Order: sequence, then C-alpha cells, then structure tokens
Amino acid sequence: MTQAEELVRLAGDMELFHAPDDVAYASLDFEGHRETWRVRGRETRSFLRQRFFQLEQKPPSSQAVSDAVAQLEARAQFEGKHDAVYTRDS
Repeated sequence: MTQAEELVRLAGDMELFHAPDDVAYASLDFEGHRETWRVRGRETRSFLRQRFFQLEQKPPSSQAVSDAVAQLEARAQFEGKHDAVYTRDS
C-alpha cells in the first residue's frame, strides 16, 4: 500500500461532502466534539500527517499528502452529499 493509499484509509472515519459552491469538506468527531474542515485546508493536512506519524513513526511525504487530499476531495465532490456549510462569527 502506498503512503497516499494509507492516508486515505486513515481518513475513513471522515464524513466527506461538498457545499453548494462545490468546495469539499470533511467532518469528524475530534477531541470530544464535531469538527468540519475544508478538505484542502491546513487542518485536514495536519490531521492526516498526525495519524500517519502515529502509525508509522515517520512523516508521510508531501506528495503522498497532496495525492490523498486530491482523492478525498474527489470523493467529497462526486460521492459525498451536497450540504450547506455555516460559519460562526467570533
């Protein structure tokens, strides 16, 4: 299994969907609450690197992270549900 395939597998508990503007999102239970992140966002990339590092004791390559994010984005856009995303004002 490639690093990118392993990263996608490690993201298996993410709920993937897209907003009306076709931006891909991932939701998951994280540290006791529900988080929703842009698939191409910093949080998603960091989360994937953390999970991979915990499993393999080494970081994934940057290319593997990019490939995994592209795969997750495609799944969100073409297989995920169409859902609105709301943001909170600080």
